[in-house]
Amino acid sequence: MIAVLDSWLCAGDTGLEFGSGRSTRWFAARVGALTSIEHDAAWHARVASSLVDRLTGEQQHRLRRHDTENSEAYVAQLKARFFANRPSL
Repeated sequence: MIAVLDSWLCAGDTGLEFGSGRSTRWFAARVGALTSIEHDAAWHARVASSLVDRLTGEQQHRLRRHDTENSEAYVAQLKARFFANRPSL
């Protein structure tokens, strides 16, 4: 599967992934632009620090945490996480 993805991706592509980690480094090396959605701030910081040496100044500027400005959306996200992780009875 990795070989297939590697053959499909090119520098002109834009990527989107939910969750970051080793795949972020892999995709970032193969596409022109990558957006990675990460909910865990500590993990974001760890992945971001591993990417800094590979990024241009503009890319480093864009590699930052984006907190929501919509408090209702944040509360909805917390509730969804709570119910998704709640053990079933």
